[in-house]
Amino acid sequence: MSKINITFLLFFASISCCFSQEFTHKYILPKAPKEAWYRITLSSDLRSNAKPDVSDLQVFDSADSTSAIPYSLHTLRDNLSKKNEPYFKPLNWEKNHKPFSPQYIIFTSKPYFSSIVFKVSNHQDNRTYSLQGSDDGKKWFSIIDKSTFYAEPSAAASFYWKVISFPTIAYKQVKFSFLDSLESELQILDIGEVVQTKSKSEGSVLINQIQYEQVELKAEKTTLIKVFSTKPHWLHDISLRIKEPLFYDRLARIYVKEFRVQKRRKIREEIVVLQEGFLKTGTANSFEFIHYLKDTLFIEIENQDNSPLKIEDILFFQEPIFLTCYLKSGQQAVIYVGNKLLSKPTYDIASFAQESLKKEDLNQLEILYTEELKATVLNTTESIPYWRKKGFMWACIAISTIVLALFTCKLLAERESK
Repeated sequence: MSKINITFLLFFASISCCFSQEFTHKYILPKAPKEAWYRITLSSDLRSNAKPDVSDLQVFDSADSTSAIPYSLHTLRDNLSKKNEPYFKPLNWEKNHKPFSPQYIIFTSKPYFSSIVFKVSNHQDNRTYSLQGSDDGKKWFSIIDKSTFYAEPSAAASFYWKVISFPTIAYKQVKFSFLDSLESELQILDIGEVVQTKSKSEGSVLINQIQYEQVELKAEKTTLIKVFSTKPHWLHDISLRIKEPLFYDRLARIYVKEFRVQKRRKIREEIVVLQEGFLKTGTANSFEFIHYLKDTLFIEIENQDNSPLKIEDILFFQEPIFLTCYLKSGQQAVIYVGNKLLSKPTYDIASFAQESLKKEDLNQLEILYTEELKATVLNTTESIPYWRKKGFMWACIAISTIVLALFTCKLLAERESK
């Protein structure tokens, strides 16, 4: 077989791979009782099997079909400035002009507060920040020495909402500073305060797949709880149910361990505090933050000279992501996830779906069951053009390399023959 024929065979094999994509899980929905708009809450299991931003999600009109159904994704945070206007109140603030590591001076509007809300343009990089307070703008006191500003790009909007909570303070000014420098600056669009807290009854999703272990460190007079899971999960809220004692007031800290490579390839362990506050009798004993749990998370409780708390249970929640689509009567849609090569599709239906969300009686569908797929290949060329897929790019690179190698071999052979 000639070299040219081999090249063409490799070309067609590579292109055929680009037209097929592999998914790992599928989620079957019930049949639509009527033709209408439907909203589906994505389960924690679905999100753990998908990419962190759920950009690999595809919806088909049946289990055996390759016809894609357009859909739109949204969260409660996406509607914060519209549907949930009372939750956010803008504050007066100003920004310095230091490139890539800006500082924000926030002027508070009430004597006591314990959280700040940031409206952030979609950004992929996590940043390290500190928080300080002052009464005169000259002498500053530390509130948060160092923590991580985790990015959580919105699935349906050009921005997302970030809430930073801390122990109650009474400063007139707060200085928010980024400690690291990146080439791309994180854009803060607005800063405000939460004037009304959303309750979990509005749709927070309980995560059942997360486990924890409790260890008592007598020498340090602390309780250490290790939180872990076999699959990654977005975490937005942790709630502790404490059985005993009757009266308690303990400082608790939630943190993760990160490893950074320094010069000469030395690995340094850093503790990044996600949230801290007090576990106290008569309170909800919950902590709100944003973290993508891929490894181990730690909860540390300072007991001092008291006996350890008897914890009945720990509940883990994540803010829901809703999928909105238009289904015909009797249509049984299927959701596929797990293909890491796919990127988020763009549909015209997104703007129409936003209008449907204003209806309070929007039809609801719940996932019936899930199936794990093994080497199942589905054709998705109807939903995503092949030239926009990563597989096509790698196929082109591979083909170019092969052609260049064959051309080089041919030149060397001709040179040796002379």
